[in-house]
Amino acid sequence: MAEETKRTVADVTILINNAGIVSKGTLAELADEAIERVMNVNILSHFWTVKAFLPAMLEKNHGHIVTIASMMGQAPLPSMTAYVASKYAAVGFTGALRMDIMKAGKAGVKTTLVCPNLIDTGMFAGLTGLPMVRGLKEGLKPNDVAAEVVSAVRRGAPSLVLPGTLRQTLLINSIMPEEAQDEMHKILGLDSMTDTFRGSS
Repeated sequence: MAEETKRTVADVTILINNAGIVSKGTLAELADEAIERVMNVNILSHFWTVKAFLPAMLEKNHGHIVTIASMMGQAPLPSMTAYVASKYAAVGFTGALRMDIMKAGKAGVKTTLVCPNLIDTGMFAGLTGLPMVRGLKEGLKPNDVAAEVVSAVRRGAPSLVLPGTLRQTLLINSIMPEEAQDEMHKILGLDSMTDTFRGSS
């Protein structure tokens, strides 16, 4: 498909890796096939698409790679082991890719890591929000997320957290001891958010 795109259209200059699926379950509960499926779609596909289109970007020193990860790639939830692991991998992949591009001296090739909270697509139906935090009770609207991503690409922003208020939350969380993080998660109800999640992909 990559070769056909390059042959019939042109070299890709903006690549958005947006595919994602989810399977509910702890590691013990997840079938091997479910784990492989989540990893194949959520992270391994990034390797293959970037490997296909990055060389031309580097050659021309022009291009932009956007990774749609998740807040769960920064802050895990229970019973989402495969999904969380795949999104942490997407975060790490984008960071490593950015370093490789920077070391190659290709300042014209940009990366943007997008970590949105739950998006209202039905994928996380049944997952409870956090009514005490604005923007977390209901899912983000897909059109709003798309507009924010376009704006981030135009600015050349290396990262985008949605809603933006969560950036401060992540910063605070990163300097808290793990025991304090655990207590905060209980207070906010993060430990029970997935109890009613139906696990739809």
